[in-house]
Amino acid sequence: MPLASHKPSAADIFARKYQDIDPADFQRSFVVKEDILADDSELPHRPVNTFHLILDTRDPRYSCRNDVVIGPGNTVFYEDSIPFGEMSVRLRLLEKPRHVRGTVAYLSNTDPANYYHWLAFSLPLLGIYRDRLGIDPDYYYVGRSKQLFHLETLARTGIRAERVLSDAVTADRLIADFPDRRRRQGAVDRAMLAFSRGLHFEPPAHPPTRRLFVGRRDASRRRLANEDQCAEYAARYGFETVSLDGRSVAEQAQLFAEAAFIIAPHGAALTNVLFATAQASVLELLPPRPPAVVPVHAPILTAFREICAHVGCRYDYIFGVPLSARQPVDQSRDNFAISMEEFCTKLATMLAGAG
Repeated sequence: MPLASHKPSAADIFARKYQDIDPADFQRSFVVKEDILADDSELPHRPVNTFHLILDTRDPRYSCRNDVVIGPGNTVFYEDSIPFGEMSVRLRLLEKPRHVRGTVAYLSNTDPANYYHWLAFSLPLLGIYRDRLGIDPDYYYVGRSKQLFHLETLARTGIRAERVLSDAVTADRLIADFPDRRRRQGAVDRAMLAFSRGLHFEPPAHPPTRRLFVGRRDASRRRLANEDQCAEYAARYGFETVSLDGRSVAEQAQLFAEAAFIIAPHGAALTNVLFATAQASVLELLPPRPPAVVPVHAPILTAFREICAHVGCRYDYIFGVPLSARQPVDQSRDNFAISMEEFCTKLATMLAGAG
């Protein structure tokens, strides 16, 4: 089987730089522009300026395979912000697709195997296909990374497992939305967050009271080296240490909906703040700040801060300290520790602020 060849930009497509690609198969469906809210009493969203490119084609040369959309000449179609040289698909043989009857919609953007990416970026494309385009596709392609949480959340939107595809396919009609996050630095449209927040899990029967310390000791990377020490100190103030491993999305949603206070190292588990109430307070334990000055919009800092802003709950954070003097700091992989002095101070502030 062949390899992927290249990846055109949206500008290339509409400039007709590729003879095999018909610009009529694409549309600039809409642009989302969101500004910082004027009310400083609530943590605002960062400015968002998102361009959505829609592929809507009946051309049999387009397919969903290797977790991306492949077009004429083995061209890769994906959001503009990811260069072709950084995509693993260029190094792998392309899967051979089978043809399915009906309409297939693409739901495999931005690493859907990651719980945060799925709920923030991939699953909300359903709302775009249904609400903005007025289409109810017959099938949804999630790629080879299909997980139980994919099936559970899709089922809550009315999509049964037999409509979820993981193998390579062509279709009578293929629809794919490619949101370009290039200028929004990882930010998420409010409508996309609202879609996942509205999965219709049961609301808590009583006002939230639980105090959660979300553990991460079983993670393969970016572990909090002094997690036990932090958890033991938090336990003095009524925090229970919980692990989300093996829990359904519904169980995770209920846990966070019942929480008044949430402390967690940076990781996908914090995505469940989407299901918390506006009365909750969140303290995120972040990896170390790299030696160079990190802009405030860096995704490592803003991913869950933004969800808190959407929900309306309070948010604070602590930057960790590296375990060695090795440079540079890899925020996505390196284990780290938290200053206990700063942790004690932030915890006291968190509890006092809720009063």
